[in-house]
Amino acid sequence: MEFIYDGLSKDILPIKYKISLSTDFNKFAYEGNEKISIEIKSLTDEISIHSYQIKIKSSWIVSGSKKVKASKILYNENSKIAKLKFNQKFSGKCDLLINFEGLNNDKMYGFYRSSYSINGKQEYMLSSQFEPNSARSAFPCFDAPIFKSRFDISLEVDEGYDAISNMPVKSIKHIKSKKRKIVSFETTPKMSTYLVFLGVGKFEYLKGNSGRLKFRVVTTKGKSKDGKFALDCARKSISFYEKYFGFKYPLKKVDLIAVPDFAAGAMENWGAITFREASLLANEKTTPESTKHNVADTVAHELAHQWFGDLVTMKWWDDLWLNESFATFMSYKALENIYPSWKIENDYYDSTISALLSDALKNTHPISTQIKESGEADSIFDVISYNKGGALLNMINDFVGDKVFSKGLNIYLNKYKYKNAKKEDLWDSIQEASVSDPELKGAEIGKILKNWIEQEGYPLLEVKMPKGSIEISQSRFMISGSPKAKQSLWKVPIKYLIDGKESKLILENKSIRVKEGNFKHLLINPNQSGFYIIKYPEEYAKSALSYVEKERLPDLSKAGLLLNFYLLYKSGSIPIDNYLQQIKQAIEIINYPSTKIVLSNLYSIYLTANGKNKSEELRKIMTSISKRAINDVGLNMKKGEPLQNKELRASALMNLVLLKDKKTSSELLKLFKMNENKLDSIDGNIRGAMYINIAINGGEREFKELEKLYKNADSSEKPLIVSAMGSFEKPEMVKDVLNYSISGNIRMQDSYRLVRSAGLIKGNLKIYWDWLKDNWGRLKEIYDPSTLMLGDFVIELSGVSNAKTKSDILKFFNKKGALRQDVEKDFKKTMEMIENNIDLSKSLG
Repeated sequence: MEFIYDGLSKDILPIKYKISLSTDFNKFAYEGNEKISIEIKSLTDEISIHSYQIKIKSSWIVSGSKKVKASKILYNENSKIAKLKFNQKFSGKCDLLINFEGLNNDKMYGFYRSSYSINGKQEYMLSSQFEPNSARSAFPCFDAPIFKSRFDISLEVDEGYDAISNMPVKSIKHIKSKKRKIVSFETTPKMSTYLVFLGVGKFEYLKGNSGRLKFRVVTTKGKSKDGKFALDCARKSISFYEKYFGFKYPLKKVDLIAVPDFAAGAMENWGAITFREASLLANEKTTPESTKHNVADTVAHELAHQWFGDLVTMKWWDDLWLNESFATFMSYKALENIYPSWKIENDYYDSTISALLSDALKNTHPISTQIKESGEADSIFDVISYNKGGALLNMINDFVGDKVFSKGLNIYLNKYKYKNAKKEDLWDSIQEASVSDPELKGAEIGKILKNWIEQEGYPLLEVKMPKGSIEISQSRFMISGSPKAKQSLWKVPIKYLIDGKESKLILENKSIRVKEGNFKHLLINPNQSGFYIIKYPEEYAKSALSYVEKERLPDLSKAGLLLNFYLLYKSGSIPIDNYLQQIKQAIEIINYPSTKIVLSNLYSIYLTANGKNKSEELRKIMTSISKRAINDVGLNMKKGEPLQNKELRASALMNLVLLKDKKTSSELLKLFKMNENKLDSIDGNIRGAMYINIAINGGEREFKELEKLYKNADSSEKPLIVSAMGSFEKPEMVKDVLNYSISGNIRMQDSYRLVRSAGLIKGNLKIYWDWLKDNWGRLKEIYDPSTLMLGDFVIELSGVSNAKTKSDILKFFNKKGALRQDVEKDFKKTMEMIENNIDLSKSLG
């Protein structure tokens, strides 16, 4: 695949970089020089190198005693490549010398600046975000994963600043006359450019050790105290991974760095991992459990990358799943081990649900999808590469067992350490591990993985029960459209219970007969590890629910059945009345996560109904379920109560707030007023609902109140408040709030949170669409494609269920130049979801 070199020659390979940068916090610019040791395989008088928004002042080639200056430097802005031309030809091992200048932008990519305030004084730090192709925005380089190299990095900074990179500090040279210092770092192992980290700032550290390893949480001044939870999670995660992989963490240190402005949730730079503050910092007493879950999941995810992505790196971006799917899945394995009381399988099922919903669209893509140039890679940092890939690995792990799965990973890591790998290398390793397992009976696990990774979508398993036997057939499940005529089949690993006895099989053909003879109860996919949905005969579905309740099977068994009903309704396979009838029966017994899933799905239908005949019935069902949940667990947190009770309370209260239940609204407003000066005393798990309640019933005065709270809140509280700021219902407030999201008064990284919450308020979507049209040009300027954030603003339109608005959206985005490449897939998915909403709304009166 020529494109794995991203426009560069495969005959010129980097061996080692020596990079020196001199920073300037007055100009937010830097001077740089680098020596890249390269190997040229065939004679050439030109070298192409990735460079974007970098001014190359001069360049030389050194070969032996020869030193030749580049005669021409030509730029191609589209390909982000600089071509260096020389008057002589060279081959073999040479040194490429480059002097250059760069700028520290404020757009959250490249080597950029981030701002924050200390006691009213504006301060800055410099940080880097290079994935997938922004290292070339910091220094000229061979910026594709295949070009692994070692790095010697030095940063010249003012005496009052610290410098951080991937490796520990090797030396510090003080320049007293300039009140400056040069911080040099140890040489890295072989790694890809997108994993390099550059950081400069006035930092505070929370330190810890674990044997030979040094851990640090790195923050701006005054915030390190909230890093204790993350630090503890990091140490425990590393310990778990070392045992599970059978492979020690490869570096000497682990830095977890909180960055005030950060487009992603986190980034796995080797040994110097960056995070949004809200994804790393947590007050152990006041932070909501859901936020702590997010912090733990993000930390465990990024640490899994230190093996999957950093130690072994995909050859090219079409195998991004080798990084992201594994980190998604392994974070679940780690947290299951570290925090068993969390029942993390419930949270992980949320991840699987989002993947099932997304992959049910015709506008989806295979887990491994062809990327022809690095600019296209932005579009696959999505729920398919992360959540579906993670769910697939969970399905395979569950089917083959932990012993075989972990052995396969050990084979893979040892074989490809410090190298690049492709998808076949991974499934060959798991296949190798599975051969000696007698229980698998020679099952071709590699072929199963290949089948699922290279094919989009997933199957609907339809169960028939003629004369006491069981037949299972498969077809592609879609919520709209119809599968292609020659749709491939899946090799489906299936676990099932017949009268309580577990069995497993692999469905490779269109259908299979599982059992002949009498039986009482059948349950397929009892623990929801399988990435598919099931349609039982209508008369049997009710008894399946009763069986789950009676036998007290795992909570996920019930959750899975209820999700099946919802997806079948979304696809038009069962009418709304049948779906609601099943829900009413199933939800008589309130538990987690089933109640949370049902409330979320019902609220989605409620927004689609948008005042039609079914709206009131939906509102009554949700209100009844939510109030019974509150009655079960109580409004106030109890000491030592199960985590699931906290989650259930938070979900039920949020629904009652969104439905404008008067009693709930009154109680939450009273709670806020009583504790206005000591909000930390209120259970963190319900503060999100409390803040939204203020907005949904408020106006300009309440907005100013929330704005004040936002400015004074700590990093873990800010997301809760900014979400509430988007929840105003009064039309005159909504547009003002949307304008506020891009006014500069809240961080650019948080603006989508405000917009997302606006979409949850009934009736706000039309106002949002008018605002988006007016501000689309400005949003394109604000959000560079590298941030991967502009598509979020389009996805918020996916709740539209009005044909006239749909037509207007199509007309607007079909104009020449309206859509950017990084938004195209989000737009197509959004239009498909709108079409599905319009179809479903016809059945809602």
